[in-house]
Amino acid sequence: MRSEAKKVEKIMMTMVSPEYVQKASQRTAGIKASIETARAFGMSDEKILNYLIDKFGITPEYAQNCLEAEWEEDTIFA
Repeated sequence: MRSEAKKVEKIMMTMVSPEYVQKASQRTAGIKASIETARAFGMSDEKILNYLIDKFGITPEYAQNCLEAEWEEDTIFA
């Protein structure tokens, strides 16, 4: 399954501008850092979820997926 996700990510990267890829990468890094920091300070997943929704303007479903994600170093589209 992971190899399929990597193939899809590679295709997506060829279909979008380098600027979009860079912006998506920065946003993903910000979301990941926010989750890691909040967890380090003992924040509940519910509070983290609400914070992600407010700060990044993402849907509750996307925020939940981010909380449940197993982050990889080269993940761009979470």
